[in-house]
Amino acid sequence: MALSGNLNIINYEDTGNILTSSFTVPVDVGEDDPYYAQRGTTVERYTSESIAVSSSYNNAYVKIKASNVWVGMEPTMDTGSFHVAITYRVYGSQASRSADISNYLEQHCIETTWDNDVDSNIFTKSYATLKYELGANTLTDV
Repeated sequence: MALSGNLNIINYEDTGNILTSSFTVPVDVGEDDPYYAQRGTTVERYTSESIAVSSSYNNAYVKIKASNVWVGMEPTMDTGSFHVAITYRVYGSQASRSADISNYLEQHCIETTWDNDVDSNIFTKSYATLKYELGANTLTDV
């Protein structure tokens, strides 16, 4: 099982620049506000700048490397929710993957939910998720 077709992937890369923003916390914020202790003052925040970088591939071949089901637990609860982490690789073509499995162009991981009452086959769920996330109108099952 794999996907093939035209693909456009957008990645966000850190530029190395730090952006500064500031805001004044109102004096009358509630006690439950995370900035309650700073009310009436100006707070500075720092964030890393990133840029969107687009990669386009014609007739790409997408293959799953791994799919893992895991449980996200809440600290105060006895139950959690199930998730699937899908690691996939993008190859230039099916032939390039067949020639050298380590000759991939990109590798990424995406996550989605897993419902034990609905989902039964991890690979079917994983490929359906990839097809939806990466472009159902440009990728076909191969």
